[in-house]
Amino acid sequence: MISFDEGHRSWFIGSKVMSDGRLYLISPIDVTYLTLPYLITAEKNVPVDHLLEDTDYPDIKHLASLAKTRDFSHVADQKGSPDLGVWRYNEELTLNWLSSKVEKLSVLLQDKKIPTSAAQSFTFVRTASLEHTQEAYKALAHGIIADYLSEDLSKALHKHLKLPEITSKQKTSKGTENEPPSKKQKVEGPIEDYSKGKVEGEKNKMPQTAKAKALAKSAAGTKNIMAFFGKK
Repeated sequence: MISFDEGHRSWFIGSKVMSDGRLYLISPIDVTYLTLPYLITAEKNVPVDHLLEDTDYPDIKHLASLAKTRDFSHVADQKGSPDLGVWRYNEELTLNWLSSKVEKLSVLLQDKKIPTSAAQSFTFVRTASLEHTQEAYKALAHGIIADYLSEDLSKALHKHLKLPEITSKQKTSKGTENEPPSKKQKVEGPIEDYSKGKVEGEKNKMPQTAKAKALAKSAAGTKNIMAFFGKK
């Protein structure tokens, strides 16, 4: 059972509003995934139904009757009479079984064209080789299966599948890798130095109209208006 909660979601049930708007998704699960942790940590060869006793997760005992009649030959070696239901964990068998699960799930994800960051980049953007596309979907399938496994077993499966190592380094953005440092553009400007008084003098030589000369003559001896707002 998986709980899906967006935080702000309610349900209208009749004339009432239920503030708990979570969705519960129920899907079948192989009892092997739930039994594996107890098989791995078992220190003695005892029946499986005796292994499924946990003070932290007491409800696991409800699987005892189901696990007792289960065949675990895909992840363990049987010890003694089949009627006893005693199994000894086998890592090689387990990794081979999990690998087949990853392979099947990978093919299904690819057939359904489930978008992923890696697979989408390979198949829809860069049109990479089939080998890279399959590797991307296999990595996605491993991530889904790993949700049902312990961290140690997940890492062992990752190594068994020969998937590329996951690093924490940030990849360089596209178009910036192996490029030389950008050069400053050469700004071409005039050769002459226009900060000299020569240009200013040339500007003052602009011919004045008769109207401009009359205004200049009438303004002679008067103060600028800004002078009235200065400090006294």
